[in-house]
Amino acid sequence: SSPSSPDFVNDEAEKVKGRKPAGEEDNLIQWTIGDVSELNSSGKFCDVKIIEGLPWRILAETNGKGVNKHLSIFIYGNETGDSRRWSVDVHGVFTIEHPGEGEDLTKSFRRILNTACSNWGYSPFITWQKLNDVSEDQEKARIMHYVSDDDSITLKVRVHLSNIVGFRPDIRFNFSSEMKDLSDLILVIEDEKVHVSKQYLALFSPVFRAMFYQNFFEKDQEEIELQEVEYDIVIDRCEIFLIDSKKFTVAEKLLLSDQYRLFRLEDHCISTIKSAAEVKAIKASEEYKLLSDFAKVSLFEKMMKLIT
Repeated sequence: SSPSSPDFVNDEAEKVKGRKPAGEEDNLIQWTIGDVSELNSSGKFCDVKIIEGLPWRILAETNGKGVNKHLSIFIYGNETGDSRRWSVDVHGVFTIEHPGEGEDLTKSFRRILNTACSNWGYSPFITWQKLNDVSEDQEKARIMHYVSDDDSITLKVRVHLSNIVGFRPDIRFNFSSEMKDLSDLILVIEDEKVHVSKQYLALFSPVFRAMFYQNFFEKDQEEIELQEVEYDIVIDRCEIFLIDSKKFTVAEKLLLSDQYRLFRLEDHCISTIKSAAEVKAIKASEEYKLLSDFAKVSLFEKMMKLIT
């Protein structure tokens, strides 16, 4: 969608003295834009930054010509997300940092971003003439321009997010964290600890069954180191095993993918559903009751695709 700009603020940006306090770097996107004089209506995007599990990036572009030329700035959220029903409340502050000892130029906003409107910003943020103004105020001893001598500007966007809907958190549950009442053994692989269930491994592997329940020295150990095995391959094989396994229903696989953050398994489960009746069958299962809201949203979206 085309960038959105607010209609409830003054055209002139507020000027705020000083710098933002440190300690909130996780919520800050800082971008030094080079060759500002060559910036045009095609715009430039900064690299994506993940904030609270969501992808964000900034767009800077110029609009207008002559005396009407100005700089526009927008923030984009979740452009490539699969969910069609996402929403997040955003309180953001745009800042163009003064290259010297002058005042930063800032504008703030509050906005709900969602599937229908995934971006927000200011057009204009500042006129091109003011951005490059080099006139001096002798009385206040400051220079008002924001473009550095190397033809760059430093842009900061700080966001605070709340009421996030339709997204999974960054980390909910994984093999590297202890699972109370579910794990009773630690496998050490390449100095990484994998928390597992003896009974579960023994159920599907005769090797582990012998190791845990016959006369092997590993039987009573709380940690077992596996030699000549790569950590990533073990996790990958767990996921592949579940995808190929015929011993689990789709509902059971979906629950495992939801609990253990196995995205490939989840995609496989969703892709195997070919009818609305299959979705209804999953909703009637006991596993469905244990699914997170995020997994249920994925099922709902699959249902909508099947009936439209």
